[in-house]
Amino acid sequence: ERNGRMVLSRLRQEGTIARAELARRSKLSRSTVSSIVAGLLAAKLVRETGSGDSRGGRRAIMIALNEHPRYVVGVGIGGGMLTLLAVDLVAAVLLRKQRAFAVASGPHACVAQVAALLSHMLSEAGISRGNLLGVGVGVPGIVASATGRLAAPALSPGWHDAPLRAMLESSLDLPVIVENNARLGALAEHRRGAARGWNNVVYLFLGSLGVSCGFILDGRLYRGDMGAAGDIGQLPVVHQAGDASPAAPPRSLQAAAGTPALLA
Repeated sequence: ERNGRMVLSRLRQEGTIARAELARRSKLSRSTVSSIVAGLLAAKLVRETGSGDSRGGRRAIMIALNEHPRYVVGVGIGGGMLTLLAVDLVAAVLLRKQRAFAVASGPHACVAQVAALLSHMLSEAGISRGNLLGVGVGVPGIVASATGRLAAPALSPGWHDAPLRAMLESSLDLPVIVENNARLGALAEHRRGAARGWNNVVYLFLGSLGVSCGFILDGRLYRGDMGAAGDIGQLPVVHQAGDASPAAPPRSLQAAAGTPALLA
């Protein structure tokens, strides 16, 4: 499974590539890559695009992601809004939907609204649910990525230890991944944005519900031993000379530099 994700990620980055070159760049054996590609072809996740340039021998058959008809959905929770994106396998956005959401209403209300908004979006975009590969969800706060549970979330106290992934999978009948939004931002910039080509990246997220970081170290997303790497919002800010109230208790970084503070 891990090797399959690695091959898909490399295909997203490279576009069109031969199996041998794919094996070299992913640092997997040719037989492993050939087996993975055969499975992806059978699942119609990739396609053969023709022959590449010859270097004296037989021309290699090139492969690329099959953009259609498979899709994924991204869900963003926070800032008083639910945001859903439908994208194809090369990350082209097909449709975007937003709806106001009061986080204090709790995770069960959130799951119900995500399900309703997803059904509406798929109907409008003409996408069959059977062509959805899965759903990725970004939330503020600490996330136990292996289980999809929220720990000490920035959303609201009522969300603590909520099994958000299991709740969404049960409601949507689709595979779901739940991850911290700053980590997802770091991953997006590393794979497709300003940090593409860099192996060590720090992504700073200034949100309405928290200040956090996402780290890419040696080309990999870093979560830390307890999944709390980058959760910096409650770090104290030391008073500086000239502060109006130097005797006041130190503020948190979130209070000093979060979106509400910057807009005040």
